[in-house]
Amino acid sequence: MENETNYLKEYYKKGEEKDFKGLLDNSDEITNNEKIQNIKRNIAHLRKMIESQATELSQEITKVYSKRFEPITGRNVLEYNGHFFDIETGAKVDEIEDNDTITGANTKNGTSYFVVGYDFSMASLFVQNIKYNIATNNESVRTKVIEQYIIPFLEDGAYKKGLEEDNEPTYIQDTYFVRQALARIKNNYFINKLYNIEYDGVQNLRELYEEQRKNKSFEIIMKTAPKEIKDLLLKMELEESQPINKILGLDIEIYNEAIKRGIIEDVVYCSKYIKEGYKTIQKSQKEWLNYIEDLKTKEEDLQFYGISYSRYWNDNGAHLIDTILSFYCDDRYNNLSDYYTLGQFTKYVIDESINQGYTNVRDFISELTDYLRLCKAEDIKPTLYSSYLKQTHDITSRNHKIRVERESEDLFKTQYKDFKTCEIKNYKIIAPSETNDLKKEGDNLNHCVASYIKRVIDGECKIFFLRKDENESLITFEVRHGAIVQVRGAHNRKANEEESAILKEYATSHDLQLEY
Repeated sequence: MENETNYLKEYYKKGEEKDFKGLLDNSDEITNNEKIQNIKRNIAHLRKMIESQATELSQEITKVYSKRFEPITGRNVLEYNGHFFDIETGAKVDEIEDNDTITGANTKNGTSYFVVGYDFSMASLFVQNIKYNIATNNESVRTKVIEQYIIPFLEDGAYKKGLEEDNEPTYIQDTYFVRQALARIKNNYFINKLYNIEYDGVQNLRELYEEQRKNKSFEIIMKTAPKEIKDLLLKMELEESQPINKILGLDIEIYNEAIKRGIIEDVVYCSKYIKEGYKTIQKSQKEWLNYIEDLKTKEEDLQFYGISYSRYWNDNGAHLIDTILSFYCDDRYNNLSDYYTLGQFTKYVIDESINQGYTNVRDFISELTDYLRLCKAEDIKPTLYSSYLKQTHDITSRNHKIRVERESEDLFKTQYKDFKTCEIKNYKIIAPSETNDLKKEGDNLNHCVASYIKRVIDGECKIFFLRKDENESLITFEVRHGAIVQVRGAHNRKANEEESAILKEYATSHDLQLEY
């Protein structure tokens, strides 16, 4: 896009001596305008016609000011209860056009702010506060300009001039309500002409106005950032002006390679970790690119199975890397980096979200983090790569809720008062020392042995543990009426041949039958 005039150069050439007030101060020209003065006299003498004459006055003054401003593209349209009105002419609008700027009204009478023009050499917007009165039959609207504003796009504050009295322009710091008019400007004509670019992003003029103040790299981003990451970069709060690759923490060669691979948008989501790192994540810039590219392939796998990977419930433009890193690097989620490397976490979450039938990666991670929280609360060693996460989570959750009274705990311990640990070859048969041992066993092996606590207390059965390492759960078995009646390992697996042989030897030495 080319301009005959370099407006930014003109703006900065003016230095500190920018006369924003001068854009509003046309008092001599207004005073010498005979028609305006005649209208003022008519208003004073013809009170019945004051509203119509005031409207004409407003329009004529606007014409004077408009000589200095380029009007906005399209019309300013007021919308009330499904009716549309052209603010300039007052006529009803039957068909809305693409370039129309629509302002909603809740009542038939009121005031609202409208952007009506631009001064590019001063990088400013011309805004009017307009009083309106919609006809009873909803066929027209009467308008009157009561205030005019200059909003410098590159500086703070605004300059205001009231039109109901011949007062001087004044500087105002608080521009919140005036800036609402900028939010309704959906096209990018002002930005594109001011910066001599072709911005076609999703942000309205007010958002860009506010971001220009928080982002010192605003102009660099506007002029040099790839289209797909421009809006993401504009939203950053950057305290110094930097080239795009420095903003992302990348060497220029890696930055160009990311663009070439088509993964530059995903790079933005992990730029914080590329620049600052995080605990166990130790990756070179090249390794980050490979990791990101691999995740793009995983996104396709998840899409094939209809599995969402959004970070938020209503996020339609989700990126898998944003979801993975936002959970993994947030210490509120039980310090996931204490249990998994980033690679281990990524692979487990994606593979098992598919294998275990989840519809959203976020749901799998939430269940995993809740399970780890329960394990930490109960001092349980977690099963880090459970192939049945929901079952593992639900069992642990139920066990976490079981509470045993002191008297019942004593009865439980009484059931094992005569038991002595038995060693057979390199195995041990041990008994639980308290009810909490059954909870931990169920959590460790992902089965429901904790539900047997009451049966043990009531003397209906006894539960024992077969282990190689005394502190490592292996096999749980139930003894009832002089027989081993049930044997279960992790996820309710059956005992293997060697484990069965040990149990048979134990049963023989303790006069027990095998009925499982």
